[in-house]
This record gives sequence, C-alpha cells and structure tokens, in this order.
Amino acid sequence: MNKVSMLKRGIPREFILVMLLSLAMVFIPTNANADITSYNVDSGDEWTYEILVAKRTFAYSFGFFDAEIITRGYTLGGENLPVGSLLNLSVIAVDDEDPVSIVYQLHSNSSTLNIVSNESQVILGLQNALGLSFMGNETNFFDNTTGISAGEEFFVVPSTLSWLSLFNVWNQSVPDLDGAIDGIETVLYLNHEETKKSFFMELEYSGTLNDDSTGVVLDFVYAAEFKWEKSNGILLYYDINSDMEGTVNNSNAATFSLDIRIEREEELDYINNAEFFTIFLAVSAVLSLRKRKK
Repeated sequence: MNKVSMLKRGIPREFILVMLLSLAMVFIPTNANADITSYNVDSGDEWTYEILVAKRTFAYSFGFFDAEIITRGYTLGGENLPVGSLLNLSVIAVDDEDPVSIVYQLHSNSSTLNIVSNESQVILGLQNALGLSFMGNETNFFDNTTGISAGEEFFVVPSTLSWLSLFNVWNQSVPDLDGAIDGIETVLYLNHEETKKSFFMELEYSGTLNDDSTGVVLDFVYAAEFKWEKSNGILLYYDINSDMEGTVNNSNAATFSLDIRIEREEELDYINNAEFFTIFLAVSAVLSLRKRKK
C-alpha cells in the first residue's frame, strides 16, 4: 500500500491510541518524587480563607437580673479579626532536614502570625482543637475582650502523616481523649470520609465542665469538623460549635454557646492535571473512532 492510499484511508486507530498514551505518560504527574519531600507545597504558595463565623456567648442570671456577654471575632496574633475578614496563608519555608518542619504565615490586614509546624505539632494542634485551644485550662467565661480560634498548627499537613492517623487522634477511648475540655467526656459520634481529592473528619462529644474559680458548672455538647485537600495537605475549612447549660455560683442559671468556621476561598471543583489528560484521552479516542467510521 503506497503513502497516498494510507493518507486517504486515514491514520490507523492503533497509532493514534499509542501516541495518546505516550503523551499521557509524559504529562500526567506521578508519585515518583513522593518520598523526596515531606510537604507537597513550596515557598511562596498562598491560599486565602474567609472568617465566616466567630462568636461566643455567655448568658447568666444573678438575682432578678439577667446578663449576657458576647464576644465576636477571630483571634490571630493578639488581634481580633471581625467576621468577613480574609486570612491569607503563605508558605515561608519547607525544611526536609531532621526534624522535618514547615514555616508558614497567617496574615490579615491587621495581624501577622508565623507558625512553625511538624508532624507532632499537627497532632498536638488537632488534640487541642477538641476544646482546649479556645477554652483553655483556666477559661474565663466573663471575659469579652478576646476573640476565638481553634489553633493554627493543623493548616498544613505533611505527606508523611497518613490521613487515618489524623482521624485516630480523635478516635480514642474515653477518658483518653487528649485535648478535650476538662471534665467527664463521652464520645457521641465519630466519622471520616476520604475521596481522591479530600479528607474529612468529624467528632461530637459531651461532658461536664466545672470551673471552680468562677463557680460555673456546665453540661456541654461539642462538635467539630475538619477538611483538607489531599494533594497538598492544605486545610479547606474547619467548623466548630458547642452548647452548654448549667449554673453559676451553684445556683443561678447559665448558658454558653460557641460557633466558629473559617473556609478556604478556592473551591475544590477544579479538574487537576491527571483528570484533564484522562478526559483528553477519552475524548480523543472517541473522536478518532468516529472519524474511522465515516
């Protein structure tokens, strides 16, 4: 068969498929370098979060009067950021030496905070996010001068930590729930979901908080959700809320509520490179087959 006849009949389908597969091998990212670095981010990478909710309310009665202390805002580096503020995360440096660590910065228009984190700090940060990070060991329910935050160490997760190991930080038997609010805790609900793009986990537990210094005794329910983007270990959002009800000074009624949520602006409905070339292969193959049938 001469070249003219081949051109008239078109390029063979097998040749087209081989070429497309060769292109895919070149362009689709692989995990060949997965063991070289402990973080899947580089210096200069940046993401933006919005503070959607940040509020705590302590209401109590004394005699014939009722009082309510409301605190709004997200605490960052000593500053109180109002709801609606944008929070930027910038990677400053990644150190793959021993110990492996990362330095990143959380900054807004009015405050900047540098965070040095590693595997143990991520674990500790998640433990404290169970309640201690915003409640503390000496919680002052009557303070309305500071905002709230669940901590910052868990914004970037190293690739050396498995996602299941993060969930196991919360999946502990009571009363060994490290980081939980001081008191008698009971885990009500635990769940985690993993997809190709993200890892999500949630927890709900209850207990009783007894603050001897102020005479506040509160029964509480605490719920938390965390979600990360798997490809780079960057936090997508966290959502925490808690409701408490009890007494102050051993007699007067008291309630406490807390709600905080921050969410990354970038949506997760993008098509990554691997998916793009998979779709490219499929569409090209279909088009070539249709061309052959004509």
